[in-house]
Amino acid sequence: MKKYFAIVTALATAACAMASTVAEQGKSVNELIPDGWERVQPATGDVNHDGINDLVVIAFPNDEDKMFKRYDGYVINMNEPVVAVYMGQTDGSYRLYRQANNIVPAQDEYNSVETFEVNVTAKGVINVVYSTFSSAGSWSNDTMTMTYRFQDGDLFLIGETTEGFDRASHDTEVYSINYLTGKACTTIKRNKGRSPKAKWENLGKKPLVPFGSNK
Repeated sequence: MKKYFAIVTALATAACAMASTVAEQGKSVNELIPDGWERVQPATGDVNHDGINDLVVIAFPNDEDKMFKRYDGYVINMNEPVVAVYMGQTDGSYRLYRQANNIVPAQDEYNSVETFEVNVTAKGVINVVYSTFSSAGSWSNDTMTMTYRFQDGDLFLIGETTEGFDRASHDTEVYSINYLTGKACTTIKRNKGRSPKAKWENLGKKPLVPFGSNK
């Protein structure tokens, strides 16, 4: 009996682990993203410059242990959103290059991901854009843009932009970092009065961070 329960537990654990993992290869988003995943957003473009369209997908897993039911019955998906990059193959399929769950933040009872999208430019640059809303502890609505480019045989973070909208003053502050040049720029647009000039900083060049790696 103990052996039976051990096998069942192992199978259940494996199923939970698989539920947060995208497929290794497939020919469509439906084949690559598990059933039931929420807010699936795909984009295509030639990321690695081999003449074949690649695929980038953002989606929220649906693991039950991270579905939080609020006091009013509203269910909040607290699963870490997954960003997956697939490289296109000559047979028309897509093969997983890398996936990450630390790019778009997870939601909680007080912080939500209002919108998100991914796009691939004509030059193969990936932009992951998301906006957040905090119902407590902050007066700012923030929009983040994470920019990635394939170079030197890997996919690297080359820039970040944070746009914060102050719900009290209606001012907007944009902070942008270019990791290729090592420079950052802060721009403030005042709702009332004159806006200050853009402020530039030289942060210095550092090794680029690969896609999905912690800084």
